[in-house]
Amino acid sequence: MQRYPFVTVLYMMCASVALELPGQAAIAASPYVVDGIALGASMQGARDYQCAASRLFSEYTWCRHQRQEKGRHASVVSANSVLQDRDGTIAYVSREIRPAFFAANEIEAEIARLSARFDERARETRLPKQKDFETAVIALWGSLRLEPLEGKSLEAFESGKAAKKSLLVDHLGDIRRSLRLGLPVYRLAGGRGYLWLATAQRGRRGYLRILAVMWTPSLRRQRLRSPRSQKMLPRSSRRKPLPRWRVALRSPRLICALF
Repeated sequence: MQRYPFVTVLYMMCASVALELPGQAAIAASPYVVDGIALGASMQGARDYQCAASRLFSEYTWCRHQRQEKGRHASVVSANSVLQDRDGTIAYVSREIRPAFFAANEIEAEIARLSARFDERARETRLPKQKDFETAVIALWGSLRLEPLEGKSLEAFESGKAAKKSLLVDHLGDIRRSLRLGLPVYRLAGGRGYLWLATAQRGRRGYLRILAVMWTPSLRRQRLRSPRSQKMLPRSSRRKPLPRWRVALRSPRLICALF
């Protein structure tokens, strides 16, 4: 059996790690992409975004970009919103387009296309035809869920004391107007997922929103509470931290960086 010197083996290992990095980054950032911005990717290189500390999530930065484009029918305003953590990883990305124009059967075709892309059947929430619109649909994939804003939560919002750290969506892109018309408003719940929302008036003109989220506030609060429960475990069941040299051996990237 042929034996290789340690340095040669280490070089081969580092070369394989280097080849895996692009693939791993693509996996981490897929499959949820909004306007070319992938969930779990980085905002590095993004231009024309105005960023500031998030008022809802202290550990995150809120970035926004708005632009006006010329469409086939009229000028279109699109607005992108991105929430990124301290490392620059994107945890939430949303895109709104108004007015949006939909061709005949385009809404159903796009939901079918996304379902095939995610290899998952869409979970749809539709409103009956009304005076203000002909079609109003929200399609979900992944672990993302919608919770109607009602009861005490609705009272708190209407009184100006809305529950903090909530991500809300509605069919019109105008929560106040939706409530005034008696239309539902939803809180995002669950986990990682993708949302596609379309509302079309007569003449197929309307509102479009697309968003992807890594987590929702309710799920994040559960994760923040989980370390506290670990403190209640008996000492015999707690795992002892590994020595640093063993941690390094478990991380080929770290070894290669030192090499």
